[in-house]
Amino acid sequence: MKKYTEKIASTDSKNNLNVIIWETEKEPIGVLQIVHGMAEYIDRYDNFAKYMTEHGFNVIGHDHLGHGHSVSDEHDYGFFAEENGDKIIIEDMHSVTQYAREKWEELPNFILGHSMGSFCLRQYLTKYSNDVFGAIIMGTGWIPSAAALLGKTIATNTCKSKGSHTVNPLLIKLTLEPYNKPFAPARTNCDWLSRDEKQVDLYVNDKLCGFDFTAGAYKDFFTVLEKIAKNRQLIGMRKSLPILITSGSVDPVGGKKACEKLNAQYKRCGIDDVTLKLWENDRHEILNELDKSDVYQYIYNWLKSKIQN
Repeated sequence: MKKYTEKIASTDSKNNLNVIIWETEKEPIGVLQIVHGMAEYIDRYDNFAKYMTEHGFNVIGHDHLGHGHSVSDEHDYGFFAEENGDKIIIEDMHSVTQYAREKWEELPNFILGHSMGSFCLRQYLTKYSNDVFGAIIMGTGWIPSAAALLGKTIATNTCKSKGSHTVNPLLIKLTLEPYNKPFAPARTNCDWLSRDEKQVDLYVNDKLCGFDFTAGAYKDFFTVLEKIAKNRQLIGMRKSLPILITSGSVDPVGGKKACEKLNAQYKRCGIDDVTLKLWENDRHEILNELDKSDVYQYIYNWLKSKIQN
């Protein structure tokens, strides 16, 4: 396997995106683009990416603006953009897709979004479903449009009164704090991520993880959530697009009920090639769970089955 980094210009016309590429040493059979979640970074997917290269996939992913090594000023952690951040993060994803398609134009390309990345992917697919061979929506949730609008309103008001770089504790309380409650008594504030204590500790002790989101970033994220809650957003999606929806069964971000609702939404809109896979007793980060080897293999088998079809 060959691993290296590249820089791609962000569509904000200011910053460069940190992009990591894992290239297989085998005869490649496909490409997998990974879109990471909130308050983490793409290199956390290194073990999974290496597994995929061992099975013939080239893997690519970037750090979102405000994350990882796409940040040039520490002041910008947890911040996307002053304006149109919701659009910029989606267009940045597409820039990486285009880069991958040009680099490996003969290979089928898939895209995987985890957590915040899964919500962004759902919005991405409403515009760019023709540019990917298939999609994996991982660790997602079901946020009603009214709830998204409420969060967006709070974030917008904070931006107007105190500035878009402001951290509003109320937004954190509404979004993240409830996730740990099902696992009380908790060992850490991040027990909801995984049953694997080693993986939880790695996250807790990583300075590039767990930082607070700014009001500006919350405004952008809630804008995405508000959009994807509406069925009409799916009208333009390619009906034959293969989709895998997968999650831990006790993932507090969404889990079983959220995935079933999303599955039903897609099928109502005529998107029929949808697979739903839940992992019993797994929490939020199924790629870092106790049964991760089974998760890895299942994802590989799904990808390969779609290529063969």
